[in-house]
Amino acid sequence: MPTTVILPDLLRPDVVLGIIVRNRLMYLSMSEMLGLAPTNVVSSDESGSSDASLLTANAVELPARSGFYDIYDKPQDGVPVVMPGAPASREALHPIGQNAYQIARFNPSIHLLYDKLKNQRSFGQNDGVLDSNGINYVNLQTKMLGLKTLNSLEIMTLGMMQDSLYLIPKASDPNAFDLSFTSTNNIGRINFQIPTGNKGTLDMTGGGAIIDAVWSLDNTKIVTHCNKISDAFVYLNGRPLSKIAIDSVGWSYVINNTEVRTAAGTASSPWSTYDVLPGNAPDGIRKPIKRAVLKALPEIEWTITDERIKVAGSSVKKIPTGRAFFSTDPQDVYQLGYYKEPIVEKQGQAAVMKSGFSTWWEEKTNPSGVEFFTLMNLLPMLNVPSAQAWGTIA
Repeated sequence: MPTTVILPDLLRPDVVLGIIVRNRLMYLSMSEMLGLAPTNVVSSDESGSSDASLLTANAVELPARSGFYDIYDKPQDGVPVVMPGAPASREALHPIGQNAYQIARFNPSIHLLYDKLKNQRSFGQNDGVLDSNGINYVNLQTKMLGLKTLNSLEIMTLGMMQDSLYLIPKASDPNAFDLSFTSTNNIGRINFQIPTGNKGTLDMTGGGAIIDAVWSLDNTKIVTHCNKISDAFVYLNGRPLSKIAIDSVGWSYVINNTEVRTAAGTASSPWSTYDVLPGNAPDGIRKPIKRAVLKALPEIEWTITDERIKVAGSSVKKIPTGRAFFSTDPQDVYQLGYYKEPIVEKQGQAAVMKSGFSTWWEEKTNPSGVEFFTLMNLLPMLNVPSAQAWGTIA
């Protein structure tokens, strides 16, 4: 970054979004695990035009703010043998359901006062030419607003994982709503259609609870539980168990479990790999997420995290103690739906289409300064509702 720069260059969408995307994994760990974290800065030209946005590889454009998306399972049967010369066997159409959606709209802004920025301009330069302090200040403010906006995507992902996501009125703003994991004072629930048996003690196929004993007991059959959950996923949708997310308390249950340790050999460690996510975030902070693979279950990747996030004003653990999230491979199961919204960035200009997660700015008077906006029209979509489970393990 140069030691001096003009303000419009700092506020270009491609510049701001580039900073945000480099910091995303410190904030979007669960969204990243499911392939829902925006990873790409998309711009239609090299100048960082108004339609620069953040999207992910499995993003799908939704044509309207509300509508329906498809939900389905993997086919597990074959087709019949047909005699030579006979007509083709006609197959029934594959069952495809629909889930109603309403794209959530997030549109916060901050006001950067010219008076404050004037005092951070480079000596001898015109107003608007910032020194290193001014550059750091503007970058920090725009990054923080962007990451706060992305936190709302993580909250939606966490609500989808639990199948418990609600809208509650925000007392300070009649046009705004908070996301919540509890139904108190809610005006509506975002329903992801997850089967009842895929929650709690996991009676996933109607044969009784799979988690028939708490994991805090050393003699609980945790490996057996995981294998049964995998079998149930295959029965329901043709996909085996691939990922488990848990907090450090739950992980301590797992690695001290008798069945887990016996399968690995009691004299050796129970895992084949166990490490913090590689590298640091751009601000130098070590990523607070561990990934592991057990010797007893080499096909399953464990994510261990004690991260917290504020939901409706309260700090909560992303994976609460006593809970575990189970999922098949996320490919073809999850998609990130986005919506294009027309936005007029400055008076007298034509509207431009903003896709997914984007930014813009405009000059304001009284008090004079720059208003910086983020806009997010994104929705995690669960195309195969039976491919995940939210279990009670303690």
